[in-house]
Amino acid sequence: MNYKPAAMKPQPHLLSDAMLQRFIVDGHITVKPTLSDTYHSALKSQLDTLIKKNGNPGNELLPHVSELAELFADPAVDGALTSLLGPDYIMHPHRHCHDWNPDSQAQTWHKDYPITGHPRCHRGRWLLLFYYPQTITQHMGPTAIQPRTQHYMDATPDAPGLELCVEAGTVVIAHYDIWHKATANTSDQTRYMLKFLFGRRAEPTVPAWDTHGAAWTPTEGNHRTLSRRMWHWHRGEENPALAAMNPRDINARIRELDEPDPHIRRRAADDLGLARANEAVPALTARLQDTDEPVRLNAAYALAAQGAVGPLLDALRREAPEHWQANIERGDFTSPSQLNAVYGLAAAGSAALNPLIEALADSEDSVRAAAATALGHIGREARPALSALAAALDDENEWVRRHSAEAIGQIGPEDITAQALLGALDDSRPVTRWSLSTDSLRETAASTLARMTPLPPTAQQALDAVRDDENAYMRAWAAIALDPQGNSPTH
Repeated sequence: MNYKPAAMKPQPHLLSDAMLQRFIVDGHITVKPTLSDTYHSALKSQLDTLIKKNGNPGNELLPHVSELAELFADPAVDGALTSLLGPDYIMHPHRHCHDWNPDSQAQTWHKDYPITGHPRCHRGRWLLLFYYPQTITQHMGPTAIQPRTQHYMDATPDAPGLELCVEAGTVVIAHYDIWHKATANTSDQTRYMLKFLFGRRAEPTVPAWDTHGAAWTPTEGNHRTLSRRMWHWHRGEENPALAAMNPRDINARIRELDEPDPHIRRRAADDLGLARANEAVPALTARLQDTDEPVRLNAAYALAAQGAVGPLLDALRREAPEHWQANIERGDFTSPSQLNAVYGLAAAGSAALNPLIEALADSEDSVRAAAATALGHIGREARPALSALAAALDDENEWVRRHSAEAIGQIGPEDITAQALLGALDDSRPVTRWSLSTDSLRETAASTLARMTPLPPTAQQALDAVRDDENAYMRAWAAIALDPQGNSPTH
């Protein structure tokens, strides 16, 4: 956690509207720091020596390479992170130097494990940062990413990949859930990629980038409705009112929802999310069970756009128990509440609050866990649910407790939740298989408290005691909570 701070923070180079919109659509952006070539070559040499002498430092990378503070203070890097995550973003305590040696074989396409096993979120609350201190050629096993796959749970091996053959010093920032892999290293050189995780401390209330207009301009992509929702969320705005659609066009789109070609179904569902089309609700509801994941996602977002909370809640009650065990048995730490209906209800915003709060008291564990997930995905609009979520921290089901703690962090912890979160710091109940950690609830509670400003005195005392915890992540989150500026990579 502790590393040499940058002496002074330069004015960040913020992203433009066009760059932010490209990130929303593509799921990644390339940043060229202003640092000299000498900086990058010296850092690469330092890594060579460090790994040869001591092996890979894992999460202890920063204490061994304190010069990385200069990279995070670079105005281009800091500006991109500020634009995407807000000015008070957090560096996650996990990081890794990927030293991809000669003869390393290609990986399969994958997502990184979900942070602490939480449900994956479409809203860009967590990002991956890849830093390459050397020039990467095609033979060195470059990282490859699949643009525009950040919202998909299902692998799409036939989707085009982009190999990151980049100049020395390049930084690539990606949505945390983008599909990626390392390719085969057929060269005689070790390829370095330094990976860091960055997250939001607070929900957006205003644009954090260099904005000069509120209009969403991209017209391409399979998920225009979803992307527009992300744009307005980044701007801190509520969902915009929809324009009317010609009844003949609505009927044509409804018919297209039954076409055998999934690309036609995707476009039809997406079109119906961009305009008022209440008569399409039954047809869109049926597409929540489509065999094609992009169609299901577009149907969920289109239903949210129409304010169709009832069908989405019915779908949640059906999907939650139906997919619970299958999600757990994926073997990749997927949350059992990873459901399309959750995304639709989150996109519906405040209209879904009361039904979701009621669902927190459902007799079915899976429904309660999914309701907590959806409330967290909604974010700051879900503040009326904080009391119910705080009570759910003592639920009999592990996943309800964990998802409720994460939801409080996404919404924004307040004094009414502090005592319940402090109680969760001492949780010692057993966890289920595929929980990523034996302290999942404790870690989530600590990370949620780290987003709370200012900390109540009782929380400061409890977290001060956690500084000596056996769990390294607990110690790290306590340090972030008690010294938020000390965690900032630019201080």
